[in-house]
Amino acid sequence: MTDIKWLVPHQGNKNLVLSVAKQLGFADEFVIKTVEETGNTSGSSVGIALESLRRNAELKSKDKVLLVASGGGGIAAASLLEVV
Repeated sequence: MTDIKWLVPHQGNKNLVLSVAKQLGFADEFVIKTVEETGNTSGSSVGIALESLRRNAELKSKDKVLLVASGGGGIAAASLLEVV
């Protein structure tokens, strides 16, 4: 976890985003939050947040980005990306 710089979680609601970040030990400045601007955009929320990261952050080669999503019925998924 210490190698991962950015967290891009599912944007279900602000409390969910903050809870996931806290549980995983991410500093607030490395957590992408878009839910306050976009609302809950369901399955597209991680993609929208990832685009926000690309546009607004200073990504560097070798940065690792953790994508975390959850859905109804307890479904969850995660992907780890590395900036090239």
